[in-house]
Amino acid sequence: MGYWDTHALTVDNMSRLGPFVDGIVGSEGKFSVLNDALAAGWTRIIVSAGASMNAAVNITTAVSIMAFHHGLVQITGNYPINVSGSDCYFEGFKIVNTAGVGFYVTGARARFYRMRVESCLSHGIHFNAAWGDHEVLMSNIYANGGDGIKIAASNPVRIAMCRIQSNTGWGVNDATNIVQITCSQINANTAGQVNSTAVLDHSVRLT
Repeated sequence: MGYWDTHALTVDNMSRLGPFVDGIVGSEGKFSVLNDALAAGWTRIIVSAGASMNAAVNITTAVSIMAFHHGLVQITGNYPINVSGSDCYFEGFKIVNTAGVGFYVTGARARFYRMRVESCLSHGIHFNAAWGDHEVLMSNIYANGGDGIKIAASNPVRIAMCRIQSNTGWGVNDATNIVQITCSQINANTAGQVNSTAVLDHSVRLT
C-alpha cells in the first residue's frame, strides 16, 4: 500500500482501523477532540495534528494513546489528563500549559514513552496510586510549575532515558523512596533534582 492509499484511508475518516486501532483523533480522523473519542468508547487511539481536548480528560479504563510521527504531536487545550484506569499507555505526543497537573495517575501500570510534558501549572506527572509499577521512558518533563515527576505510589516507578529539567519544584519528588532512575539527565530544577533515596545508576546526571 502506497502513501496515497494510506492517506486516502486517513482522510476518509474511518472509525475502525483493523483489530488493533479504534481510529484517529485529529484533523484527519473521525474525531478531532480526544474527549469525544473516549466518550464513544475508543480505547486504542492514534492522535495526529489537530487533536485537542475540550475539558479535563478522565481515563477510567485501559487505554492506549499514541502518535506515529517524526516529531511529537501536541494535543491542544489547557486541560489535565486524569488516569484512574490501569494498564494505560501513552506514546509520542505532548501536552503543554495545562491548568494544573499534566497527568494525574491513580491507576496501576501507566506507561509513558517518548512524551513531552511542558509548562503545566502544577506537576508534570503525579503518580498518586495505591498500585504502582509505572514507567516513564525517553520523555522530556520540562518547565512545569510543580515537581517534574511527583511520586506517592506504593510500588516502584521506573524512569529511564529521560530529561527532567527546569521545573519549579523537584525534578523527581519521591515520597516513598521506591523510584528507580537510569540513563537520565535531571538538572536545573528549582527545589532540587531528586528528593528521595532513589536507586540511581552511574549514568544518571544530576546538576
